[in-house]
Amino acid sequence: MNTKEPTVEDARNRVTSHIRALIPSLVPSEAMVARALLEHADDIASWSAGRLAAAAGTSPATVIRTCQSLGYTGLNEFRDTLKRAEMDRVAGRNGQGDDVAAALERTVAAGIEQLQAMASILDRDEFARAVTALAEARRLLMVTMSDLSMLGQYAVFHFALVGRRAEAPTDAITLHALAGMLEPGDVCLAVGHSGTNAITIRICQAASAAGATVIAVTSFARGALAD
Repeated sequence: MNTKEPTVEDARNRVTSHIRALIPSLVPSEAMVARALLEHADDIASWSAGRLAAAAGTSPATVIRTCQSLGYTGLNEFRDTLKRAEMDRVAGRNGQGDDVAAALERTVAAGIEQLQAMASILDRDEFARAVTALAEARRLLMVTMSDLSMLGQYAVFHFALVGRRAEAPTDAITLHALAGMLEPGDVCLAVGHSGTNAITIRICQAASAAGATVIAVTSFARGALAD
């Protein structure tokens, strides 16, 4: 039996097919970026979000939102998806992975790009409102479910260092009960990558119904948690 080894083109075809399938569900500006991603797939490796935005006739923030709507954290992850097949194939052929220094440089570059992407889509006015609410809060409840629970404990520790009390129970039932006991002037700070966790959303709804201010931290500009 002849088994064909997956090629870079196979991986690229999977990515482009994925994008074409999602284009009808995108808003017009994001659809323009998605089409530009398809048209310039060979050049994306060396392009910045700004250059892609210029090619699509949109903004860098729209480029980042489009990548997120397509299921990536940003343009860097999209590029990495196209590169990964070639890297794996080369590593398998020569029996060794990439040079450690090169891998470190890529990791640092990815971190820088993620920070830049966050800065490009961050609503400064909303951020300022969130900071004011946190600074003035009588009580602060952190909602960080499952794999994010350690982040909640980390936040509680750092709030304590600046003299602010916060709570971050790991049990969903306890969180929901405490959320319902919040009052106007209290803050419920919920963190969720996709913003679609039903338990997190129900806890936030309980906090909102109690009159507390709800702050959502999520990777996506649209979604149930953000709404």
